[in-house]
Amino acid sequence: MSNEESERITTSQDVISRLHDKIDEQQARIAELESQLAAIGAGGVERLRASVRE
Repeated sequence: MSNEESERITTSQDVISRLHDKIDEQQARIAELESQLAAIGAGGVERLRASVRE
C-alpha cells in the first residue's frame, strides 16, 4: 500500500469517526426533544415518527 493510499484511508477513517460522533449527538438531541414533548403533554411523538417514515 502506498503512502498516499494510507493517508487517504486515515483521512476517511477520521471523517467516518466524526460523522459517527455527529450522529450520536443528533440521536441524543432527538431523545431530549422527545422527552420534552412528552413532558409538555404533546404525546404525539409516535404520530410524528409515523409521518416522518412516510
